[in-house]
Amino acid sequence: MACAAPLAAAGTFKIDLSTSLYITPQEPGPVPQAAQDLASDLQKVFGRPVAIVNDPAKAHATTIWISSGDDLPASVQKPSGWEKLHIQAVNHPASGSPAVHAVVLTGSDMRGTLFAIYQFSQKFLGVDPLYWWTDHQPRRRVSVSLSDDLSETQGPTFKYRGFFINDEDLLTGWAPGKKTGISLKVWNRVYEAILRLKGDMVCPGTWIFPDDPQITLAAERGLIITKHHAIPLAVYVPRWPKDCPYTYH
Repeated sequence: MACAAPLAAAGTFKIDLSTSLYITPQEPGPVPQAAQDLASDLQKVFGRPVAIVNDPAKAHATTIWISSGDDLPASVQKPSGWEKLHIQAVNHPASGSPAVHAVVLTGSDMRGTLFAIYQFSQKFLGVDPLYWWTDHQPRRRVSVSLSDDLSETQGPTFKYRGFFINDEDLLTGWAPGKKTGISLKVWNRVYEAILRLKGDMVCPGTWIFPDDPQITLAAERGLIITKHHAIPLAVYVPRWPKDCPYTYH
């Protein structure tokens, strides 16, 4: 009777200070911002910054490869669907690149790619999605080991997920902002927390107009903007100009 050959055990590779962070130059604005968050997370874990490169020819032997689809390794297939993230380890991700080992962070769409970045940070670097609010910092390490056969895909159960910062004016004494209620710096931390928690939507304040700065910042972060009962159809009644006819049009 013939015997089946034993399955070969998967190998591992390490990410450390010699690892580069590669991001394609064509990525939409929210993706480079998330990549900067990941670079900050890596620095917290390893103690010093890693190299960030925009050219595969400048990638290091071990590379974290961020792409929403324009420059994916041939062996990586984007998932289909709404906001699905995908994390995959590959060898020799691109012809002519020095990269030998790469962990690819991508998604079915732009936000799926964002969620892949933050999922990697949470699962493999140990970064608390609410670190800025809880003061929890990841454990300092020399390296992090990843499996050669790493492959993870996941998507949301609900299509829209996010925060409504109700009565945010209670925070203005702590972090006041001009025409934004809370300062833009803190709004940015709110948006970062939503994305790290795999949320895609925010109601960026109560008494707001569509062109207020915190709405612009939320869009730059890649979040969907929603409204609530106090400003139906995005019309803020209490701040409505007295010399302007009241209209939804």
